Amino acid sequence: MKKYYKLKSRFYTALITILFAGFFAACEKDEIGTFNSVNLDSVLAEAENLVTSSQEGTNPGDYKPGSINNLQQAIDWVYWQIENGENQKQVDDAAVKLQYHIDLFKNQIVVNANPWIHQVAGSYIMLGDNLGEGAAGTAGQVKQITKKAFTVEAKLWIVGLQQKGWSNVVFANVMGLGGSNDRGFGVRYFGDGKIEFIVGGLDYGWAGASAPAGTLKANQWVHIAFVNNINNQKLYVDGVEVASLDVVYADSDDEYPLTIGAPYPWNDRVVNSMVKDFRFWTEAKTTGEIASLSTSEITGNETGLEINLPLNADLGTDFADATKRYRATLVGNIEWVPDGDISNIPVDYLALQTLISEANTIIDNGVFGTEDGNYPVDAKEYLEIWIGKAQALIDDKAYQLLVDEFVEPLTIAIQGVKGNLVADADGIYIPLERGARVTFGKASGFFPASYTVELKVKLDDLNKLGGWGYLASAQGAGGWGLRYRGITPTSNQDEIDAAGKLQFFMDSNGGWAFTETEVPVLIAGEWINVAASYDENTGLQTLYINGEIVAQGTDVQPLRDFTGDIEVALGIATSDYSRVMHGALKDFRFWSTARSQADLHTSISGTESDLECYYPFDKVAGVWVTDVTGKHKAEFVGADWNK
Repeated sequence: MKKYYKLKSRFYTALITILFAGFFAACEKDEIGTFNSVNLDSVLAEAENLVTSSQEGTNPGDYKPGSINNLQQAIDWVYWQIENGENQKQVDDAAVKLQYHIDLFKNQIVVNANPWIHQVAGSYIMLGDNLGEGAAGTAGQVKQITKKAFTVEAKLWIVGLQQKGWSNVVFANVMGLGGSNDRGFGVRYFGDGKIEFIVGGLDYGWAGASAPAGTLKANQWVHIAFVNNINNQKLYVDGVEVASLDVVYADSDDEYPLTIGAPYPWNDRVVNSMVKDFRFWTEAKTTGEIASLSTSEITGNETGLEINLPLNADLGTDFADATKRYRATLVGNIEWVPDGDISNIPVDYLALQTLISEANTIIDNGVFGTEDGNYPVDAKEYLEIWIGKAQALIDDKAYQLLVDEFVEPLTIAIQGVKGNLVADADGIYIPLERGARVTFGKASGFFPASYTVELKVKLDDLNKLGGWGYLASAQGAGGWGLRYRGITPTSNQDEIDAAGKLQFFMDSNGGWAFTETEVPVLIAGEWINVAASYDENTGLQTLYINGEIVAQGTDVQPLRDFTGDIEVALGIATSDYSRVMHGALKDFRFWSTARSQADLHTSISGTESDLECYYPFDKVAGVWVTDVTGKHKAEFVGADWNK
């Protein structure tokens, strides 16, 4: 075929030259000259030689699949121009354009590389049917192979264990619609190195098994394999079994795809990892076989190898697997890393360094104290902590995405310090925005056997974002919360009538215990003193408004054992950041005893022996504030001072 075109090129070039030369001789003036095809012939010869001598493939050194066809189309177009061209300029243009396609073709060589799935929501590799060149594929045929016993494996280079969503999903085929519609499987890990798998079945929701924290480590290749024998499942790390379960597995519906790096329905649960050697086997591999696969290469011709994605060469964003039966589509923020060496990728630290300099200038030149106009005393240590975090990213040669993501919170932290000089305040303000809160972090001291929570609240309104409005909470095993019923634009009459009811709840040994007022007690636009106490000796939960008892729960069992892994915060549900209040808080007090009614809604010295935490919030003290007792620090996140 290529030889034919070359002969055709010479024939048409000669013919056109002869015809136009004769025409020139017959004319009295030079109306049309001959075509000079010497340059075009040379370019055509190079292009056709590349087409006949080059090899496409998926291995480093090959030309990328489809690149030869693209060059051939350019050659065909040049021959069309030769046949239909009207002047020398068109022939010259054809030579220039063909040279462009030759240069483009030469850059289509497959290089050794691994895909880096950046921790950005919506980034994952989707497996679909091989529908032909350039087709992304769908779940269809892939779904059939997840209905029977299978093994799925891959190697990951975890750049960072940190989480963005609930977890970081290695690979999954999940359908999470609740209850019996929680079906499929997933393997995921967490920021502490814990790894687990989950499976769904028709008669239950998700079930799973896990390996402990520290099982996975960053910055090294790790082999992860999941074996599903339908009635039992096993998880392996570097060829060693780390978790197992005996449940009956049920597959997801056909429209839910098999993905790598994040699950399809919850795509914020994305890894920060490079990946290679993804394989799907249509059989449950034995422990010995998994151990062998974790360290050895494969030929690609093994029985049961259904999907084979080496992911060791830059093939673009849409390509067939080595079996040619399936296609991989790279979705979102995924980058091919030459030789799998992240250290070779340049990083721009200028924005970070500029902010570090700005923070240091405040520390060096600012006046820190308690007088109006001073920087708050805690602001210096607060800035030093942020500077330390920023400098650590530079020292550790963090990749660009982490650096860029840190610029915004560092900017907010510096502006928070500059915009909150010492001044009088009338509490703190929580806007009706997701995540807005004043947080103590994962603080101890808020989980004694008996306790009292006390604060003053002035709501702007009873509107809510999530299910409730929250005044304070420490949700989790052994936790508690103080919340009220709110309304949305779509609330029905019953919800409107209940708006302003106050509820105190705690996670007791007998389960969640709730005490709620029978009528609304919170009114927008005025300061109200709210208190909630639990007395271990009497089993009483008591709610107070302005020092008066408004609700009691009896025979409540003690708090369940505190896990030590619970965020404590004001103005929000720490288990759901959409559940925020809308208004101001002040005089927050947490007591390690069940205070008597007479001891509530009164002035205090701040030195009481059972006073665990006390924030008057009557003076602007920055965005990182030590309480009166000196035991706790609270950080403003989306909250502000009520000046």
